Amino acid sequence: MKYIYSLLVLCLLTGCAAANVYTPYTKSSNDILIVGTPGVTITALDGSFVWKHGETYNTPSNYPFTSWRTAGKTLNLKTSNMGSVNMNERGKKVKIQTPYQSEPIYGVLELAEIFTPYKGKTPATRSYYIQIPQSYVQSIKGGNVSVMFESYVCKPGFYSQTATKEYTYSRWVLWISDVPL
Repeated sequence: MKYIYSLLVLCLLTGCAAANVYTPYTKSSNDILIVGTPGVTITALDGSFVWKHGETYNTPSNYPFTSWRTAGKTLNLKTSNMGSVNMNERGKKVKIQTPYQSEPIYGVLELAEIFTPYKGKTPATRSYYIQIPQSYVQSIKGGNVSVMFESYVCKPGFYSQTATKEYTYSRWVLWISDVPL
C-alpha cells in the first residue's frame, strides 16, 4: 500500500506539469544594407567591403552574424561591450570617413540576424540602415568610444521556452573611436 501511495505521489509530481508551448523559429540576415548618413563611407579593414551613402548593397553572406538581446524593450549596450566583440571576432573592424572631420574614424561593426517571423514587419527588420550622427563622432575625441545601434522587440512565444518575456534584439551595432579599436 505504501508503494502505491508513493507511486501516485510521484505521478502527480512529475506527470502533471504542463509542457511549455513555443515555436523555435530560425534566424536569417537581411538582404539589403544601406548607409543612411550622407557623406559616410564604411570600409572593412580586411578589404571585404566598401559601403557608401546613396547606394544599396547586398549583405555579405559570410559576415560573422551575432545578436545582442535583453529582456525588456531597451538594449543595455555599453562602450565596454566592444571588448568582447573584438575578442570573439563577432564583428568587423572598419574605417569610416564622415563629413564631420577630414581624418577617418575607426570602428567595430556587428550585424545580427533576425527571427524570420519579424522579417520585413518593421523598418528595423527590412534592412540594415546604418546611421552615424555627428554628435557621436564629436564625442570620441581623445580615444573615447561611442556606440550606436538599431534594435527590434520580439513578443513572447516566438523564441522563449517560458513565453513570458519580451526580448529586444540588436539589428546592427557600431562602436567608434578616433583611434583604431
